Amino acid sequence: MVTLVDPTGQPLGEMDVYSAHTAPGFLHLACSAVVFGPDDTVLLQRRADDKPTFGGKWSNTCCTHPYVDELPHQAAGRRMREELGFQTPLVPAGSFRYRAVDPITGMVEHELDYVSIGSVETRNVPFRLDDAEVAEVAFVPVHDLGALSVTPWFQMVFSIALSARES
Repeated sequence: MVTLVDPTGQPLGEMDVYSAHTAPGFLHLACSAVVFGPDDTVLLQRRADDKPTFGGKWSNTCCTHPYVDELPHQAAGRRMREELGFQTPLVPAGSFRYRAVDPITGMVEHELDYVSIGSVETRNVPFRLDDAEVAEVAFVPVHDLGALSVTPWFQMVFSIALSARES
């Protein structure tokens, strides 16, 4: 289930995740994490190819939908453990709204997305990937991000994360 919200973020009720992502798409809560690594890198994941939205695209460290009464940065931490098999402390960084239609599946992402950031000191993270969610992970140098095929939300997530990291 996802929490439906109005444009200001006020809860309107709940809906199953599939229906919320079916056209025209319903605005709901989401959260994203960005983990910065050593040497000006960022930890990215390539979404599993058979994901219903934007499969095979590179994206931020992880993203999910918060459970009812779960804070977004806590939900992002939970999802990091579930998808990547590790955790690091996360702090809230900001939020934004977006809508994107997957051109292959027709599924719709229409989310109020809360971004959280964290960091790791080494690239030697003991990952345990959930193959149904994640095809691969990589520490990518920030200056190389423009060369990747990324999800529609990635640029805004990364912009918020970078601004929060620098402040």
